[in-house]
Amino acid sequence: NWRMGLFYNSVYIDSTLTDAGGNYTFNNVGPGTYAVSEQLQTGWEQTLPASPGTYTITTQSGQNVTGKNFGNFQLVSISGMKFHDLDGDGVKDLSEIGLTNWRIRLFENSIRIDSVLTDVNGNYTFSNVGGGTYTISELVQTGWTQTLPASPGSYTISPTSGQNVTGKDFGNFQNGTISGTKFHDLDNDAVRDVGEPGLQNWRIRLVRASIQIDSVLTNASGNYTF
Repeated sequence: NWRMGLFYNSVYIDSTLTDAGGNYTFNNVGPGTYAVSEQLQTGWEQTLPASPGTYTITTQSGQNVTGKNFGNFQLVSISGMKFHDLDGDGVKDLSEIGLTNWRIRLFENSIRIDSVLTDVNGNYTFSNVGGGTYTISELVQTGWTQTLPASPGSYTISPTSGQNVTGKDFGNFQNGTISGTKFHDLDNDAVRDVGEPGLQNWRIRLVRASIQIDSVLTNASGNYTF
């Protein structure tokens, strides 16, 4: 039930519907040069033949013309969620909510072809996506660290016709500070009492997974901040 059109000298002279197997035939075609095209349906893109999407045929007496095939890809959507990864584990827990107004970008062949902002629930959708290979990434905001997906922090997708792509989620942890004071415990009671001064130029180290990732020196008051 896809309509195929037959043109002669740019004049529409006949049409037919494809059968249950997708086949079509124009019978009793006379001499001349013809164009064959399809009537594209909403929600689909044509993949065959190449642009302009028609066949030009010059008939020869007694020779049937076959193999003038048309291919179509049913458009899909790509969706996911942008969430606040409170514990930074790269997994969306039940208590972790969506983040609004984060920009999610869609690339094809390294060219950005679309972008959307997440809604009030952190959800995003790219609609009417055709065939091909795409990359989806987020625009990371200052003061946040991406926790999902893993490096390089993007998804590469090759959709299948008619099958929507879901669950392409992004997680982010809002960066914070760790601070404290290095002090001279004059009475050795493990409590900083009034009058116990800070100690300057002591090195405080920051270690993650047994690897030192940073270090700072205490200031004149004995304070430090990562």
